[in-house]
Amino acid sequence: MELPEAYKTRMKHLLGDEYDAYIASLDEKSERAFHVNKVKISEERFLALSPFAQRKAPGREGCFLFDYEGIGRHPFHKAGMMYIQEPAAMFPVESLELKPDWRVLDMCAAPGGKSSQLMQRLGEKGRLVSNEIVPSRCKMLTGNFERLGFLNASALCASPQNVAARC
Repeated sequence: MELPEAYKTRMKHLLGDEYDAYIASLDEKSERAFHVNKVKISEERFLALSPFAQRKAPGREGCFLFDYEGIGRHPFHKAGMMYIQEPAAMFPVESLELKPDWRVLDMCAAPGGKSSQLMQRLGEKGRLVSNEIVPSRCKMLTGNFERLGFLNASALCASPQNVAARC
């Protein structure tokens, strides 16, 4: 991958001795992952039925790494039994100490990966409101909520200022 010189110079300054490792990592194959949607199926049942060769992602609950082409077209994905998400994108929610009865607001929510993780942690007692200011992305978020079967989640399409004024 050819990067602009200005970018490389900036990254060398920011990363120092770690710059060469960073550049080398750009050519490595990225990890692909999904997490099981426990609203629809237990992890145990999913694993018993799953045709995917999975490896549990280290330190991530309900998350599996995969090498399977076309996973987004698979019936398990279409039925909302799983959510495909980059492993690094899972860390913010995993680092939270959530309680199952909390009410949570996700202010920049589309396409819904972090929101889907939040729902897994909140369970049936919690409530999630996910906001996405871009209408087309909010439509995608709503579609994912429907596919995943989230009954105690709502999607909004509003500016952060309008949401804050009503909280």
